[in-house]
Amino acid sequence: MLFGVFFVFSFWLFSRTFAYRNGQILVASNEYLDFGAHVPLIRSFSKGQNFPPQMPFCSNKPIFYHFLFDFTTAIFERMGWSIAISYNLLSALSLASLLITIYYFSQKVFKVKSRLLGLLASTFFVVTPDLSFLFFPLQQGLTKSLETIRNHNFYLNNGLRTNPFFGGFFNINVFTNQRHLVFGFGLFMIFILLLAQLNWQQFKKRTIVFAGLLLGLLPFWQNFVFLAIILVYLGALIINPARREIFKILTVAFLVALPQLVFIRSHTQNQISFRPGFLIHDNLTLVNWLKFWFYNLGFGLPVMVAGWWLMPAKVKKFFLPIWALFVIPNIFSFSREPFNDHKFFCLFAIFEAIFVAWFLVWLWKKGNFGKILTMILLTLLLASGFLNLLVVKNDVWVIFPDINKNPFLIWLKNNTGPRDVFLTNLEIWDPVNLAGRPTFLGRPHYLWTYGAIPSERMIEKEIILQGEKEEKVKEILNLNKVKFLAFNKEGLKVNWQFFEKNFPKVFEDDQWRVYRLALK
Repeated sequence: MLFGVFFVFSFWLFSRTFAYRNGQILVASNEYLDFGAHVPLIRSFSKGQNFPPQMPFCSNKPIFYHFLFDFTTAIFERMGWSIAISYNLLSALSLASLLITIYYFSQKVFKVKSRLLGLLASTFFVVTPDLSFLFFPLQQGLTKSLETIRNHNFYLNNGLRTNPFFGGFFNINVFTNQRHLVFGFGLFMIFILLLAQLNWQQFKKRTIVFAGLLLGLLPFWQNFVFLAIILVYLGALIINPARREIFKILTVAFLVALPQLVFIRSHTQNQISFRPGFLIHDNLTLVNWLKFWFYNLGFGLPVMVAGWWLMPAKVKKFFLPIWALFVIPNIFSFSREPFNDHKFFCLFAIFEAIFVAWFLVWLWKKGNFGKILTMILLTLLLASGFLNLLVVKNDVWVIFPDINKNPFLIWLKNNTGPRDVFLTNLEIWDPVNLAGRPTFLGRPHYLWTYGAIPSERMIEKEIILQGEKEEKVKEILNLNKVKFLAFNKEGLKVNWQFFEKNFPKVFEDDQWRVYRLALK
């Protein structure tokens, strides 16, 4: 019954941010950037023939991003489901499973039967508390805030809009954008449950091997979750009595993951670096660091500490390795773009939610004053999350015509092969990618975020669009196996005269001109 409630909520959440209606793809405005990468990945498998897997917006380059959740979505779309149903259903099952796991785990770890504890823990994870709700009346004015709250449609805890001490990563937008992250969090909780079970019973050798294999396969599902499990298990090696079993799991996982990690490392520039302070690194002082985390954890910070203080000693000992998820990313960075380390803190938010829930359940039992204080804290802890849910409800759609609603894509589907490489003058949400065809270079920022260096491709694309060096253009196109040049009249500037003169035009409408790579 409870899983059904979690699933209905999860499906609404994801369906409100990504939909497919009347042959059109609908994306909520707050998901526009992230989905500009994930939809091409999905379509490269469901509409194209992306085997062996390559980056759909950087042709002929192997995928070094954790793509398997998108690949699974593509399987369902290829079976006949719409891309939105495929993505939303997998996402909803992932989130509902994660929430029900938090519900039962929070009771199991404290060895109590308390529905209130489980429900509060699950709720606080979804609506992670921060102080962004305080900026709503400051931005709008108190009177206007009461009038406009119903139609509220932008996230307040964005440092660009409010305050540089806000990271903008503790809101539900993280999960509506990064569906694979929700799935990864569910896998993380499986390994935490396994860690708890190792305290109470011995496992057979085949169970240990299976756990190691599962962990070792994670880098292409969610590499940050893989790193998080490794950090927690290394900590558990020190204090957990089942050290031998933990060591065996880590050994098997290392052997399985090593080829994947070597492959990923060979195509990226990401590395572990000493960078204390996370996003506040450039202005790091103790006061600024505490201020940063109070802004982002809100009243959840003191309540979490209080919950930790009140825990039984055995439970504290079990949770000690979990603090690695908060402490280590505050000291080291694991990505070229430091913001990407927010995933560790979002994962830690599961346990923050459990600590906070534990304290509130304890406080509720302390007479009438305790109940009053609990209700006040609940209001403060849920306020920002409530506003974030309103953003999901009120967000506006960005609409993209799909293949059969776009004359250019209809022509493309009927006249080009699924492996044909295109060079276009667009970057994000390129219709060519919607049809499953690879493009020479899409949005460079995606590649940079993943750890690659797109500068060479950027220079080559600029040389081609300028059309001033005919031999160099021909060399680049042939070397990268480009077969078609497709230019949108509202895209990046193109030397139309050069392409009209040197390449046969095979399609044109009011938006597009397409040339085939065959010099006259």
